[in-house]
Amino acid sequence: MRPRLLLVAYSFPPDALVGALRWQKLAKHASDYGWDLDVITLSSSQFTRIDERGLEDLPDDIRRIEVAQRDGFIDRAHRWALWIRRLAAQKRTAEHRLASAQVSRPRNGFQAAARDSYLALLEYIRYRRWAHDAFHAAQPLIDSSVHRAIITTGPPHMAHEAGRLLSERSGIPLVADFRDPWSQVERLDDVGVVWYRLAKMYERRVMARAKMIVANTDLAAQRIRRAYPEHGERIVTVMNGYDDEAPVPEVARGPKFRVAFAGSIYADRSPRTTFQAAARVVRELGLTPSDFSIEFMGPVWRMEGLPLEDLARESGIADYVQVHPPRDRNAAHEFLASAAMLLNLPQENHSTAIPAKIFEYMRFPAWILALTDTDTAIGALLRNTGADLVAPDDIDAISHVLRERVLQFRAGVTPQPIAQDSRFSRRHQALVLFRAIEAITGPATVPDCGSRYLAQPAP
Repeated sequence: MRPRLLLVAYSFPPDALVGALRWQKLAKHASDYGWDLDVITLSSSQFTRIDERGLEDLPDDIRRIEVAQRDGFIDRAHRWALWIRRLAAQKRTAEHRLASAQVSRPRNGFQAAARDSYLALLEYIRYRRWAHDAFHAAQPLIDSSVHRAIITTGPPHMAHEAGRLLSERSGIPLVADFRDPWSQVERLDDVGVVWYRLAKMYERRVMARAKMIVANTDLAAQRIRRAYPEHGERIVTVMNGYDDEAPVPEVARGPKFRVAFAGSIYADRSPRTTFQAAARVVRELGLTPSDFSIEFMGPVWRMEGLPLEDLARESGIADYVQVHPPRDRNAAHEFLASAAMLLNLPQENHSTAIPAKIFEYMRFPAWILALTDTDTAIGALLRNTGADLVAPDDIDAISHVLRERVLQFRAGVTPQPIAQDSRFSRRHQALVLFRAIEAITGPATVPDCGSRYLAQPAP
């Protein structure tokens, strides 16, 4: 039998959420390195969106153990309270709502703190329940003579708590993979004091137990080291990386300069400055909608409380902005392949994170415009790669980049994909990860198909 790794991952195929993608891809590399995987994950009947092709991407020797998310009394009470509140709201007449609005006052600080505390407790109780169920589900399976390491990945970060309990019970080394920071949030106001204190309490336990701590950017790793200097030698950076197993779709671009964005737009990722800069370039170069467009694919219909089209209309480029509904990954790749420029919007509250789309963008022969400060994880990644890094609020600089790239496009210039640099590939990142795991577990038995990876020099 080949040695096995036990992975605790709340999100895993066929979950269609982006949180499942990291270990969906790393699972194949694990197999190439001689590791088989057992995965403890959420019941597939409870995933918000299903992508069955994610299962097809997994090695044949993988074993999945599904653990349902159970409801407790507090969950049922919460749903009943919401139902009663909605029912009461529906019974109000328009006059009553108007009268209430006239006498209502903004929620005070105490009310806001109480609500944040309640929601934090609700979240931790819910995910802690799943973590304990996952721990019990793994008991009949885990075997220290077969399993060399327990790997946990979050968010949700209570998956790490399940791994900690399993590691303490079995003595098997724990590897904690942080896809996003836990207590190292950048703004305490976004999560509240109670959430932060619970995060810090559980995180300390995991850090004390883990033989290896994985961050997905160098900047995130630096922050963890500052918070836990005593564990600094255990921390390793393993980025997501681009996947090179499938060719980039060949799509005719045509004469239009298309700026494309694929994915969700969150509260801190506004395209407003991009629209304002684009409006300036449209006027200066006399561009029509058949010459230039900014297109979005994904759940991005509203931003700053307004439909995206209204935001574009405010900047005077409503005819130049298009919004496409979410599609599967193949359709999204065809969408990106047809663009001359790929856009990454600012993420003010996530300077240590690198969106997965950045690595996907690297595979395409297109210019990359990243609205970010140079001291962020994105800035560090893309520095000296040929990507255009522009401060999010610098409309003049954004306009300059758009203008120059449109003129180059008209002159027939085609940029080279950044993915020519293999350091950014998931294959290379897997090499970093599994070499680090072997340092604490000993080498796996590697089949012939994996020898081409281990023949590479250590990073």
